[in-house]
This record gives sequence, C-alpha cells and structure tokens, in this order.
Amino acid sequence: MSEVDISQVQVVADFALPVCLYIPDNEYSVQMPSYTAVVKITRRKQKHIDERLFIEAAESIELRRDRHGRLIYSELNVTIPASAVFGSSISVIDSHVFSRDDSLPRIALQMAIDVANRFIEAYRDVDDGAFYIKQISDGDIYKATIDWYLDGQHLGGDLVVKYGRGITLEPISLLSDALDRFVAELSTYNRMAVTKELLMSAEDYFDQGDYRMTVIEARTCVEVAVDQLLLKEFKKRGEDLSELRKMFRVSKKSAGTIEGIIEKASISDKLTKGLKKAIDISLDNIEHNWQKWLTAKDSRERAVHKGEIITRAEAANALEIAKHIIELTK
Repeated sequence: MSEVDISQVQVVADFALPVCLYIPDNEYSVQMPSYTAVVKITRRKQKHIDERLFIEAAESIELRRDRHGRLIYSELNVTIPASAVFGSSISVIDSHVFSRDDSLPRIALQMAIDVANRFIEAYRDVDDGAFYIKQISDGDIYKATIDWYLDGQHLGGDLVVKYGRGITLEPISLLSDALDRFVAELSTYNRMAVTKELLMSAEDYFDQGDYRMTVIEARTCVEVAVDQLLLKEFKKRGEDLSELRKMFRVSKKSAGTIEGIIEKASISDKLTKGLKKAIDISLDNIEHNWQKWLTAKDSRERAVHKGEIITRAEAANALEIAKHIIELTK
C-alpha cells in the first residue's frame, strides 16, 4: 500500500481524563465546527500505584486523580476523520506518513483534546453539580496512544507520553534554595504583597482550568500593582494635582487627591502616560507587549461584561503580560 484516500482514514486517540464523568459507558457522536467525532467513554478505577513507574515505596509521591481525591476516572477513545487533521486541500497521501511524521501525533492529540473539551462542556451544561470539572489541556494527560486506520486496517501508531496532572504520581520536592528565605520570613510578620497574592490566585485559577477567572484576577493584579507604583512615585515627588488631572483627563470635581485621580484614571492611560511620568516607561512603546495587553484587556472585558468563555491561550496571554507589567513596577 502506497497511497491512500484520506477521506477513508480515521485517527483514534486513547487517553484518560483526570476526572470521572458519570454517564453510561457508550459511544457518543460529537459535532465539531468542521467535522463529527465519535467518543467512546469507559469508567475506570485506579486500584494501585501505576506499575509502569516501578515504584515500590510511596513515601515521596502523591497519588492524585481529581480535586475531590477520587481514584475513579474516565477513559476516552476519540475517533476523528483524518481529513480534519490534514485539511481539505489533501485528498490522497502516502501511507508511510502515518508512521514516519513525528508532528502528526501531536496535532491529532490536540484535536482529540478539543473534542474531549466539547464533551466536557456538554456534560457541565447538563449537570449543575459538575462545577469542579474543568476543560483539560495536554498537561492533564499522562499517556495517550494515537493510531491511524483505513477500513479497520492499522496504518501506524504512536505513543505520546507526558507527565501531566491526569494519572499522576507527582514527586514532592522540598524547599531547598528558598529555605533560608522561608525561615527568615517566619521571623517577621511581613505579609505577602497583595500583588503577589493576586498573581498566585490567577495562576491557581489557570491551573484549575478556570480561564475566565484567570483573566479577571490577572487584570486586578495589574491595576493594583500600577496604582501602587503611581501613588508612591507621585507622592514622593509632590506632583501637581492639576497637571495629573489634565494628564489623566480627570475632572477636579471627581478627584481632589492623588489617590482619587489615580482611581478615576483609565487603566490604558496609567499604563502609558502614568508609567512614562513615573518610571519613564510607556507600555505602548513596547509594541509586542502592548498588543498582548490589548488582547488581555479584551479578554477580561468579554469575560466580565459578556460572560463569554475564555480559552486557555487567552488566559495564558493575560498571565504573561500581567507578570511583565508587575516586573516593570518593582
């Protein structure tokens, strides 16, 4: 066999979810934007430590399955038409590509994850008690097998191994480099900076798959960090209130103090005119970062005012630019 009709080929991805979906073991058809996938779900139970890791002693590992500590999980078998993977421009392809192209398994796995997330979305929509079940990423998958079939004939297969949070045996690492700082911290009552706490909160939401709250918390973190910097710098210099009101386009009636002016100013003005005056850096002069900020700003507005679903990529962007802005304010 040399060339095959791509329309007759299917790719099958097998992997375990980090949670259990309590629906009957069966095959379900899932409509995606440009193709229809089939998901076969099977409920499994983790009975012992994964023998593949050859672990005899468990003192230094933590067995995790889902946020409720359950050891039951769902295994998915996702079938996707290969034409969706290759695109409409390719109709015939050399059969050897299925066993030789290293990029195909990753592409197929990501598409299977997209299908799984649509599956999870529908499950969450009908089960009000499934609030703790979030959409997944490839980091939630420990192992996945990718196989290609033509009318039941196996064309090639791959094993994609990851060390994600799904079927996990995670090493527990003790503080080492930070131990001295930890001990020193205990000797004082200096509380964690609110900006750091907010940023860690945003990272926690991201880790849980709550991307909507990630962009909201990241934005709050940015506003607090920038406001604190501007207030500190402007008070130290004794900046003229009328000049600040003019720069930030704030009326005298609505803001009679530096705190009031900063509170009333728009976040975009604070990131440009404000930072320029305070530390001689304007975010809009850093083109790449300014675009990231505008994207993050839009994500937050859609999440807050329209209640739209935020993607993992949008949440990751919001976290990245928030961290950069916080670094600028230190």
